[in-house]
Amino acid sequence: MKWTAVALALNACALAQPVPPGPGEVSQSSRERLGQQRKESLLDTTRRACEWANQHRDDLRAQRKAAELARTALDSLSGDRQAAAAPSNVLGWCRPVAERLSADPCGTGVEAAAVFRSAADHEEAARGFAQVARECRNSEAAVDGLYELHQLLRCQEGIALVAAAWAGSPQESWVHQFDAISRCSDSVTLRRNLSFVPEEVREDYFALLERRRQQAEREAREAAAREAARARQSACESDCFQFSSQCRSSCTTSPCYSNCDAMGSACRSGCH
Repeated sequence: MKWTAVALALNACALAQPVPPGPGEVSQSSRERLGQQRKESLLDTTRRACEWANQHRDDLRAQRKAAELARTALDSLSGDRQAAAAPSNVLGWCRPVAERLSADPCGTGVEAAAVFRSAADHEEAARGFAQVARECRNSEAAVDGLYELHQLLRCQEGIALVAAAWAGSPQESWVHQFDAISRCSDSVTLRRNLSFVPEEVREDYFALLERRRQQAEREAREAAAREAARARQSACESDCFQFSSQCRSSCTTSPCYSNCDAMGSACRSGCH
């Protein structure tokens, strides 16, 4: 009986087929499944963090952590059509957290407004950034508010916001502020929209825009030249290949084939 069992086991081993090798990488379906699992885990963590923060309203650290997770979750869901309802769920969990943080504009107001920005709630985001910009003389918040107001087609409000916060802002931030205004302007209105800055500063910015324009044109010309050169080389190599193929088609001897190949190689070397 013992030997019969051993023989059966040996036969089973002999009949077993080896596992075929895999592709050596994670499949697309597996990547999608893992990505979905990560999103679900992030959403669950965010929900629990916001619930904890809502239960412990005096815990500032909990409020800020919940807001951070909410922004991360909302940003990860941006453009995900399969999770179209998730952003409203996240905002539903965390709106009270953001509202509590907004009560301290100069401390945590930007964090609160950023939650609404991540949720694409441009109205609430603009209101929050504007509050920080006005009450705290925060030029970065003013720029963020301008971008949100741009989405609402209310550029003049945003430009006024940046203009009010510009005085006293660090000089290294000026170009960033002017670029934001430029996005809400055209070639005719930009000068008027920058009328709140001294003429010398304004002209320096226009000179910068001109340098950028020239650089963009130069890069476009260089890119076009590279593309044209690649196209010429590709066409030349195609002609050489066709010549070599036609030459070989008329050959019947090995020296003839070699001669055709040599001429084709010489032709291609001239394409570079």
